[in-house]
Parts: sequence; C-alpha cells; structure tokens
Amino acid sequence: MTLTLVDPLWYSPSESSFDDIMASLPSKERGYDAFILYTISMTEDSMEIVPVRAGERNGYSEEDRRRIESGLSPLRKDTETEEIPSGKYTFEQFPAVFSSADLPRIILPYSASAGKVYVRIFKESVLESVMQLMLPL
Repeated sequence: MTLTLVDPLWYSPSESSFDDIMASLPSKERGYDAFILYTISMTEDSMEIVPVRAGERNGYSEEDRRRIESGLSPLRKDTETEEIPSGKYTFEQFPAVFSSADLPRIILPYSASAGKVYVRIFKESVLESVMQLMLPL
C-alpha cells in the first residue's frame, strides 16, 4: 500500500532500541508513538539493518486531536526535533509482537529497492499496538 504523509510526524529524540520500545509498550499510555529509522544494505548472502536515529512521543493532546479532526496539523513541541518526513511511502502494518531478531525477516520482502525504512510502533489501545513499516518512495 502507498501512504502519503502531508505533514511530517514529529518526535522527541530517543536512545531506545527496538527491543526497549517493545518491552516498555505495555506500560505506555494509549497514543504512545515511536519510530526507529534503519538503513538497509544488501550483499549476495546477507542483509544488514543498522539503526540511525529514533524518536518517541506520548500521543496527542486534546488540543492536537481537535486540530487534526478539523484538518489542521498538530502543534510541534520545542523538544520534537526528530521526524518522519512528509512524502510518499510504501506502507505495511503488523501486530506489534516482534523482537529485533524478527526485523530482517519482516523487512526482507520490501528491501529490494529500499535504502532505509522507518519502523513505527504505535499503541492504539490498552490491548492493541501496531508496528508499521514505512519505506520512502
């Protein structure tokens, strides 16, 4: 599927690894949102996935939700210096039940033309969290 982000998604910088984020997910509030940008390089016999940067945020405020529902962009906080840029992405969504050891297997089918991938983890509700792959087009 193709996803078009009209506005960038802004986050506060994070040093958390994929496994750190997944381990902390049950204790996070609904709306928690994090990403890790990875670079992908392929050789004849292997795929290397290297984390570049990460960000996280605790969800949108009521004011931001009203802005979004009105068709406006949420307000960016001063601490939000990391982003998933606006643009077009190949997009896939999975249940958030993985560990970092699973990432090569999940990313491999999308890696032929990719140089980087944003892995986004989003807590939708108390019981449901998702992992999204976003590969720039």
